[in-house]
Amino acid sequence: MNFADRIVTYINPEAGMRRLAARKTMQVLNTGYSEGGAATNKNWARGWRWRGGSVKEDQEMSLSILRQRSRDLFMNSPIACAAINRRVVNVIGPGLRMRSTPDAEVLGLNPDEATAWARIREREFLLWAKSRECEVSGLDNYDETQQLAYLSWILNGDAIALLTMADPVDQPYELRIQLIEADRVCNPPGHERDPLFHDGVEVDQDGRVVAYHIRSNHPLAQTGGGNTSWARIPVRGEKSGRLNVLHLIARQRTGQYRGIPILAPVVASCKQLTRYSEAELTAAVISAFITVLIKSKTPDTAIGESFAPGMVTPSTNPADNSANPNEPFELPMGSASMVALNADEEAEMVNPNRPNAQFGAFMESVCKEIGAATDIPVELLTLKFTSTYTAARAALLEFWKRARMDRSAFNGDFNDPIAQEILEEGILKDRIQAPRYFDDWAIRDAWLASQWNGQAMGQMNPTDEVRAAKLRVDGGFSTHAKESIEISGIDFDDVIQEQTVERQRLKDAGIVVEKTSAKNK
Repeated sequence: MNFADRIVTYINPEAGMRRLAARKTMQVLNTGYSEGGAATNKNWARGWRWRGGSVKEDQEMSLSILRQRSRDLFMNSPIACAAINRRVVNVIGPGLRMRSTPDAEVLGLNPDEATAWARIREREFLLWAKSRECEVSGLDNYDETQQLAYLSWILNGDAIALLTMADPVDQPYELRIQLIEADRVCNPPGHERDPLFHDGVEVDQDGRVVAYHIRSNHPLAQTGGGNTSWARIPVRGEKSGRLNVLHLIARQRTGQYRGIPILAPVVASCKQLTRYSEAELTAAVISAFITVLIKSKTPDTAIGESFAPGMVTPSTNPADNSANPNEPFELPMGSASMVALNADEEAEMVNPNRPNAQFGAFMESVCKEIGAATDIPVELLTLKFTSTYTAARAALLEFWKRARMDRSAFNGDFNDPIAQEILEEGILKDRIQAPRYFDDWAIRDAWLASQWNGQAMGQMNPTDEVRAAKLRVDGGFSTHAKESIEISGIDFDDVIQEQTVERQRLKDAGIVVEKTSAKNK
């Protein structure tokens, strides 16, 4: 206790005790994060509105604005459109293809039998997937539906797909996919404050999702909305247990049931960058015109009186060629024109200093920030590969970590459940034989095993990368199947099958193809 504390305690013991308690509290607070990221009394922390809330306050209440602004940026901001398109092109590309890999050991099959069954399943799935009847509207085949589903997911934050049934048209399967835009999944009237409803997602007391509430029309529709109603769609059928709804979402917090658009952290940056770019472009266009200011020592004299009749064109009365000081006028200036000025007047050129020499560097800096937040290297975001080979390849490899994560999540939440529905429908229709499929979960999982392959990352130096792939296989660090997917995106079994056919055809035609071997240096 210092001297001041003793005096206060002597005069007012109660005040002295409060003073000592406050001092002890400050000693506890001034430790750990309270002196860093949790500080409240430092200059940098003043004015920071850092207080947050639950998922409902922090996310759900802002979702409508975030979705609308995200879509607006996708339509009107070049850099935001590029960020979305890069993800779609690299994660989904022309479509992800299923490769069936049944567990032969569990199923008691030899390798040839497992391969033959896998081919049957793949052909049956492709029979459904290549048809536009796989989707409710009849406009997209399965590859195009994958692209739209993933685009909707990252653009709106999440995507909802209903698994419906319809009579077969040009293929034998009844399964249909119906994509629902995120805005239509919303709380029905009377449930706005219900703790079991999260923007259209209904959960039980344990927090498990049990149903989705889908509005009959879009909440932002201006015309043609019709009468509004809500349909409650259970996640699974009450009797069959069949999956009715697929929900594509990347959760960031526990208790989160609706997704956030990937552009959410960079909405302000994208919008401001677009405005800045438009302003610079306008300034550059204006600078292409010659702008002249006339300085006059007799401002009371209308400038039009300085020119000969017929040179000045009134903007309000084309029939009058005189220079009326009370009317605006236009002075056309053609190429190589010469205009005589009065003795007390002089012309001064205006230089807007455009284009801005720092425009490109500033744009690139902001694009780096946007790319960092969306996991897209600036080289890929702007399609500007001017750095070294090593740097460009490192950037591409880092991006593909994100692409693989998204592809894995998309396969688990979208492709795998749909492929399971087609397999089970094929079994029930006796088009595919899978003994004991419905008898045991382990057996079912063994029949369902599959991989989804898409386009490869691409090579910046194909010769070296193919040589490296061969070394990995020869050293036992990888397989032919994995390297085939990584390099070309083509299944190794397809490569072997096609090469066998090609070699036989070349042999039948009497064409001898010499094999060459490259030595690794």
